Amino acid sequence: MSDVRSRVAMIDAHMHVWDLDRHYHAWLQDEPLPAHPSGDVSPIAHRSYLIDDYLSDIADRNVVGAVYVECGLPDSVRISETDWLQSVIKTRGWP
Repeated sequence: MSDVRSRVAMIDAHMHVWDLDRHYHAWLQDEPLPAHPSGDVSPIAHRSYLIDDYLSDIADRNVVGAVYVECGLPDSVRISETDWLQSVIKTRGWP
């Protein structure tokens, strides 16, 4: 099955990256962790998940593009998340 996945071009329709040194994500950093609609986030809490982490996770897939979904920052800093992501795209070409 992994041979088929590695050949089929895919678009990741919902991906996230976050840098906890850059932005405070309450849903990942508050203590105790708040309830989240997706369930238990403790396995991903309290650490950044950067583009290199994402690329490592998809290394055995032929992901050729992705749709980035914002990470739940307050409206007052949401543009800052977009600016950061744009700098990642300029540097890495992803997402």
